[in-house]
Amino acid sequence: MDIFKLDGWNVNKFSCKYIDSDLRVLEERATSFHNSIESINSYMSDARYIVHTFIKGSEKKNKYKLSVKIKLHGETGYKHKKNTHGQEIYI
Repeated sequence: MDIFKLDGWNVNKFSCKYIDSDLRVLEERATSFHNSIESINSYMSDARYIVHTFIKGSEKKNKYKLSVKIKLHGETGYKHKKNTHGQEIYI
């Protein structure tokens, strides 16, 4: 996935939401975002992209939403920042 070609970029920030009835599809998409960011960061020395993904949904309604936020942090702004993923599924 080439994340830089996706709609939703605003300067050095990206955000988007995906909705699906299949939780696994959204989990795979979140993993893809994390893998892409790790790959990009392996080539960077002065800055780092940080990705936050969160899946929220309802098993009963069979509806899930993935929120993705990516931000570029400069040389001093990323030392203690970590990529994160969270999930909150209601049964």
